[in-house]
Amino acid sequence: MRKKSALKTEDLVWSTIGHEFQKLVLEKSLKSGRLPHAWIFSGSRNVGKTSLALDFAKILLCNSFERSRPCGDCNNCRSVKGGHPDMIVVDQEGEITVDQIRRLQRQFVLKSFMANAKVAVISSAENLNQEAANAFLKLLEEPTSKTHFILTTSNLDRILPTVLSRCQKLFFGLSGASDFARFSTAHVEGRDSAMQGAVAMSYGRLGLLRRLMIHPEFAEQWIASLALLRQLLSCDLSEKLKISQELAGREGEEIDLVLFSWLLAAETRLLASQSNAEAVREGERAKAVWEAAEHLRLNLNTRLVFDNLVLQI
Repeated sequence: MRKKSALKTEDLVWSTIGHEFQKLVLEKSLKSGRLPHAWIFSGSRNVGKTSLALDFAKILLCNSFERSRPCGDCNNCRSVKGGHPDMIVVDQEGEITVDQIRRLQRQFVLKSFMANAKVAVISSAENLNQEAANAFLKLLEEPTSKTHFILTTSNLDRILPTVLSRCQKLFFGLSGASDFARFSTAHVEGRDSAMQGAVAMSYGRLGLLRRLMIHPEFAEQWIASLALLRQLLSCDLSEKLKISQELAGREGEEIDLVLFSWLLAAETRLLASQSNAEAVREGERAKAVWEAAEHLRLNLNTRLVFDNLVLQI
């Protein structure tokens, strides 16, 4: 923890919708003048963790940070979305390598170019491989007074314990109906029918909802994946194996989308379960989908992985 001059202004302005408790925690940390140099935002995928991380980075880099709330109009604020020279964002699917972390290290030893600080946002930090995690740990162990790290993850268990111990943890849950209403007003007013359908499919995740509303092709694929899951839950063994065969013949990105949609469906039903038996059943389904994704990541036989998955579902 480091001492930083306290903010003495009215509430900060956030562009991210929802997650009011998480915003309050961050505001209190800023206004107290004691700001952890590293945070880790954890929770289900697509709930808005990275969106709020970028929002927080904007506050940390703003020219007005020391004396007022983020202005939204200075060069630092305007540059965050398009690429700020003092902010490094690692946001990708798949493994994060040690070379990427070493590039981050090299950038962080340089003096700030525009702002009075440097910020790194690492999305899906569970994808840091062992060597990358160890290299990143060195950055956390020797922070300067003007460096900030914000990690996001949907799986804390895959984060190196020594990295976790050096980060302030902040958990993110699913968004509620009021947050969806605010998103509708701010972004999709006049698209009621599309909004209702997207809300039903997004399972309380505003990040996913945005993607569904902005990318019609993705929305169609999402609907089809959920329809396939409903079919799988009600068909006999021979039909399940036919579905497995069909899925095994798809391309990698199509498979990722199917498994992602199935995992979120299981997680959401788990959170909404009304009995222990229902919670156990949905938890086992979520675990089966997660394990299938991990097995495919390890390049195991695709058909065998899907055969095993459809039998467990």
